Amino acid sequence: MSATATLAILAAGSSSRAGFDKVGADLGGQPVLAWSLAAGLASRAFDRIVVVTRADRIDAVRAIVRQRAVDTIVVAGGDTRTASSWAALDAATDAEVIAIHDSA
Repeated sequence: MSATATLAILAAGSSSRAGFDKVGADLGGQPVLAWSLAAGLASRAFDRIVVVTRADRIDAVRAIVRQRAVDTIVVAGGDTRTASSWAALDAATDAEVIAIHDSA
């Protein structure tokens, strides 16, 4: 029996260096987040995806996720990458393996 695996995509940053919302920014006709979701799904390595985002972007991120991924949880992150990583771990309680993609 294989271990259950979760991909955690950390997308809760403020995008202060970029000056715009990188998560929803268009890249090749889709939001940047969509590329990370597509790669995670294409790998077939994960049973679930957890996307960690800022609380004020949860609805926008859910809209992106809804169009592309099944069995994906969207949760609010923290003020630091560490806090956002913990939020992902808290959401993936049944996962035996967790891969963290820091989409900074």
